[in-house]
Amino acid sequence: MFGVVLLNAALGRFTILCRREAEIRRTVHSDECCVVCVKESGNIPRVATPLLSSANLPRTGLFQPLGDIDKYGGGRYRSDDFEFLIVGKNDFRDDDVPYNVFLSLCAVVERGTALETAELQVNMLGGISLVNCFKASLPNGLVLNEENLGLVSGDGSWYLDRVNERIELRVPSKMRSFSESFFKGKIQLPATNQGVPVIFGRSENRLRLFINRAGIAIREKKARRTSSYSSI
Repeated sequence: MFGVVLLNAALGRFTILCRREAEIRRTVHSDECCVVCVKESGNIPRVATPLLSSANLPRTGLFQPLGDIDKYGGGRYRSDDFEFLIVGKNDFRDDDVPYNVFLSLCAVVERGTALETAELQVNMLGGISLVNCFKASLPNGLVLNEENLGLVSGDGSWYLDRVNERIELRVPSKMRSFSESFFKGKIQLPATNQGVPVIFGRSENRLRLFINRAGIAIREKKARRTSSYSSI
């Protein structure tokens, strides 16, 4: 699983640096692998550094690049014996990122036929946790490789819909094999949670609460209707 590979690499590479609010401005942050946090009440850390993206990958040294890497960080990488492609630059939707998540990645696995997402979070103890690992299969006939990955990578290349459990992937019409098909713009792929905790951003939490309340209301309405029928 790509998420486990990412976590193992991060544990040996990233440093979590916790400081008081007054000390943050005096903290030198030049190392791509140093994640700076603010100590809140109860010494609970809150990530203060900007969110890392795939574009930072070559500088972090998390993975070994194989071949050319584009300016968005997209390309082929290796970690130990595991090789994969990174879809460079995702869409953070106005930075509505789950609490304390500092890195979000989407990898192409299984010989270009599947996608896996993984996010790294600073937990309440100031350690690194793995969250939001989802996997989705690409439609039959769509295979991502080093030759066409550059067409997919870029601004708004992918987005993880954590509430509805799906991965949105940009597939431009420039991809010849799909230029005359319905796979244009973005495709939405049903995703499977790989047994890792799922955390949500602010708007996602509001949407989830709204969906849950709507579902409860519908179930209660059906229950009342069934009860009225049974009493006849």
